[in-house]
Amino acid sequence: MKQQKPLEIVVIGGKGGTGKTTITASLADIIPDKIVIDVDVDAANLYLLMRPENIRGTDFKGKSIAAVNRELCVSCNRCKELCRFHAIAVKDGYYQVDDLSCDGCGLCEIGCPVIAAASGAHLAIIVTEPTYSGISDLERVFALVNHFKINCGIVINRWDINPENTRKIEDFAQEKGVPVYARIPHSSCIIDAISQGKLPARACKVLARQVEQIYKYTITEKN
Repeated sequence: MKQQKPLEIVVIGGKGGTGKTTITASLADIIPDKIVIDVDVDAANLYLLMRPENIRGTDFKGKSIAAVNRELCVSCNRCKELCRFHAIAVKDGYYQVDDLSCDGCGLCEIGCPVIAAASGAHLAIIVTEPTYSGISDLERVFALVNHFKINCGIVINRWDINPENTRKIEDFAQEKGVPVYARIPHSSCIIDAISQGKLPARACKVLARQVEQIYKYTITEKN
């Protein structure tokens, strides 16, 4: 029998707190025969919900902060143009990096953790929320997965906090031909479960139904 290649799914989004960890943990809980990897370089916290057994540990190195090499800098202004965190400024004729604003994404030397995570994936689940920053991040992330020709779907978390912006997201999805996998309402049950370190989908039926719907899309993609 020919062995089927595993389906690689990446759950991505924008800013922290959008719901990526909640969706990932809940989905992983019902997917059989899986390997789950948390590649969040800033706050890898999936283990708080999934509580895996710690078999082996290694030294961890956090993100690096950009620095300007004045001997090599030709004042082309390209790094400043690329930095979406506005961490690069010119002072007294020299380019400088604000350590507090720099996110260490590496774009100023061509590279990004989101790109690394999405590279080679078969399916991207884009988690967003109906806020202006959520919509902006959605557009950026979609452009990324579209560039790499990765099939994707959208999950709208806390859709009911701003129904008007949710409609904007749905219009965007329709325009781009992208399915909306699920619409998850704001729920104190989900918040309480997370605060107690429980898998939210096990504790909250409203989330469980939406996660099952997302899982059906992944099965469709696999087949």
